[in-house]
Amino acid sequence: MWLKCDQILTEQGFISGFINIENQWIHKIESADFDVIPDMDFSGHIIIPGLIDIHLHGYKGLLNPIVGFDLVEFELFLNELAYQGTTACLPSIEPEFYPVVTSYRQQDNHSMLMGLNLEAYFSCEKYQTFRNFVGQPMQLSVATVDELMTQSNHLLKYVMIAPELKHAKEAILRFKEYGVSVAVGHTTMSADQFKKFQQDTPFDALTHTGNNMGSFHQRDVGVLGAGLLHDTLMAEVITDMVHLSPDMIEIILKLKTPDRCLLISDSVFLSGLPPQTYNINQGKNNLHVGDDLIIRDFNGDIQGCYQTLFENTMTL
Repeated sequence: MWLKCDQILTEQGFISGFINIENQWIHKIESADFDVIPDMDFSGHIIIPGLIDIHLHGYKGLLNPIVGFDLVEFELFLNELAYQGTTACLPSIEPEFYPVVTSYRQQDNHSMLMGLNLEAYFSCEKYQTFRNFVGQPMQLSVATVDELMTQSNHLLKYVMIAPELKHAKEAILRFKEYGVSVAVGHTTMSADQFKKFQQDTPFDALTHTGNNMGSFHQRDVGVLGAGLLHDTLMAEVITDMVHLSPDMIEIILKLKTPDRCLLISDSVFLSGLPPQTYNINQGKNNLHVGDDLIIRDFNGDIQGCYQTLFENTMTL
């Protein structure tokens, strides 16, 4: 089957031309001067080979951070992601499981592993609920950064840090020496504090923009407001219409140009599983998947997104 489109995303950028699909795989891509009668014309639309998710934790029972996982399960996870339309990813993995990930070798029918994310690990005290499930992290320091890079075999490419943590500045600068991008998140900093911090220790992005970012007030817009007004900061956006309301998404898109927005899923190991209560820590903690497909903890707080990145984009 030949598809025609004037915006086909390739490794060389967007081109106008034709795509040949055989057995559900992209077989060939030809330029616009190629002589063929297309079976379908998608001119005026965009064709991409798949989606890239830089912030996710698991899916369909896979990569449970409490019980852990082996290489076979990690491969199943990447295969499932590809099936769900995510063809490249940067999963957030607990450091104790880095040996599993570093032993992985890329396979054709898997989502491409671009590296690792480390989200929610270095959180302020208010937003440490997830840490209570999986255990406390290492203390943030330059030595911690060096250890994480060694443990991950330098696969760690993206990390979230709450700027109010002790030694945050030194750690961020050390991560940047390794070429790691650093996002701000799980923070209660005021807008003035954050703007001052950003002057000499710049962040690269906002972690799941609007969520776990303290308060937004007319006299103190917090990290959310200051971050949205910052020209170069990227904004992670979850479009499941649960983490952000349609109005909030519209505000973000009015303050951030499309090239400053990163669509993410923030899916977790309970994403895609049937609605019910799940015992995740030998009776100590439960998470509940509701009939509304929202994952909540015992406090009623949202713990990750139920949908895949593709499903989220379909709600836009």
